[in-house]
Amino acid sequence: MSGILLAPIALFLLQSGDAAELTQKGLKQLQNTEVALAAGKLKGLEVTDSFFQAASTLRKACKAGGAEANAYEGLSRALMACNDIRNSIKAAEDGLDLHPNEITLQLQLAKAYMASAQELSGKKQTAAREQARSVLEDAVAQHKKRSEPCIRLGETLIFLGDKEAAIESWQLALKRDPSTVDFASLPQWLGGVEAASLIEAHMNTVGEDPLLSWHLGMAHYAALPGSWKACKKTFLRTMELEPSYTSCWYYLANAAFFVGQRYSAEEKTREATKEYRFAAHAWSQYLTGPGGASHLQAAAAEGGDAIIADMKWLAGTAFANRDAKTAAGISRWLVQARPKDPEAWNNLAFFLRETNEAEESLAAYRNALKLQPDDPQVMNDLAVILHYYLQRDKEEAIDLYIQAAQRAEEILMDTEGMEADEISRIKTALRDATKNLKKLKAGSLRPN
Repeated sequence: MSGILLAPIALFLLQSGDAAELTQKGLKQLQNTEVALAAGKLKGLEVTDSFFQAASTLRKACKAGGAEANAYEGLSRALMACNDIRNSIKAAEDGLDLHPNEITLQLQLAKAYMASAQELSGKKQTAAREQARSVLEDAVAQHKKRSEPCIRLGETLIFLGDKEAAIESWQLALKRDPSTVDFASLPQWLGGVEAASLIEAHMNTVGEDPLLSWHLGMAHYAALPGSWKACKKTFLRTMELEPSYTSCWYYLANAAFFVGQRYSAEEKTREATKEYRFAAHAWSQYLTGPGGASHLQAAAAEGGDAIIADMKWLAGTAFANRDAKTAAGISRWLVQARPKDPEAWNNLAFFLRETNEAEESLAAYRNALKLQPDDPQVMNDLAVILHYYLQRDKEEAIDLYIQAAQRAEEILMDTEGMEADEISRIKTALRDATKNLKKLKAGSLRPN
């Protein structure tokens, strides 16, 4: 009697060993394929062939008998990558028949149903999504400590148009394990207002946290312009909690500029100016911090000239509203972004002069003059720094005033084709250089 029993047991052990070995091999093939694909090492038919090879190995593992749930999950995943959705669903279903309530198979089956829905339309599409919903609802009920099925169910419910139920699913996920919830994606799934409400409620439960505060700010950011006040308050609070979160300044700057544009379109000048001033302040904070270097790359890329134009305008707006410090902060970044732009250097020099940073202003004026050596206004302004602010190098200042006046006279001898504003600028340079030269020779060190 024992001899009759030994043969089936030996066969089962052999099959189980084969299944385990094939599963390990197939999953390794699948992993290597996914890594190679992410690295851009596979292209075209190579991708399908590689996934098909992994699927073939895992299919053998499942047929060998005694295969664990990961063999069926891997097979379903590989077949999905080959765009064989029907058999991907079958592999996950077969796995669940052998391994009931296995969460990895439930999640994979739901994913396969959702993939099939993408290829369908109308009632058939809705039916496929409802199948995914049913599987995930079972998983939520059966695995009461796991949050992943709650999250996937929330996403599925959004596709089914049931936002209220989706919010409840994410609330349950947060209750079970908040570490698995991708807070950054919540505004995309739920919308900014709903995401902000969800995150805020969670913060009320777990306490204030800088990272959660940042995500709350991003949710408000997604709901602009109506959420601007809350967005501003939240990002500023985030930096109080964690000063290193300087990316907040980037979002504050963009948001304020956007809101300012909306006010401008509505001809609400005072409100628009207020937001533009804050946008300039936020940009100055961001550009003079760690974010400035990364923004240089954006300025160097296609469309960078528009960024430069906006920053120049904001610097001018800040100065016009008596904030030379902010104007100088933005302009310091501008000369890094456009080191051969004489206007950027000249503006920086002027703003620095107005903040009493004379030495740095002098250096900026010298750079401006190198880039436009015949400009009488730059000559005069450089001399002004030496004359009134630093009160040194008298002979150089005299020489610059003389050159500025002579060059202005030469330009004004032939103004045909010149814009009226440019003619006025040159006349001002002549007037100022002449007046300043006279005062310097008389020993006056007071500009007015």
